[in-house]
Amino acid sequence: MRMLRRASPILISLGMLSTLAAQPDLNLTVVGTAAAQSLAVPDFRGDTKSVSFMHSFNDTLWSDLDDASVVRLIPKSLYPVTVAQLPSELLIRD
Repeated sequence: MRMLRRASPILISLGMLSTLAAQPDLNLTVVGTAAAQSLAVPDFRGDTKSVSFMHSFNDTLWSDLDDASVVRLIPKSLYPVTVAQLPSELLIRD
């Protein structure tokens, strides 16, 4: 009788787990889409040690962002001729 009392909670737990495991997957349907945000990603320039890797870095960054389809990338032909990358390169006008 004692063995049955000890086994009962275990059997009940196993029964509950099998019931939970048999639940169907959750299916969601997304209705509508949000407009993708636009993002301008300039080519980064590296210091003297990393300049040889910058072309690969810039290409990889661009392709990863483009493939993710989270943002809409602005074509680089629309960027300014020179892109400031240091605070001293910023032109602040009043």
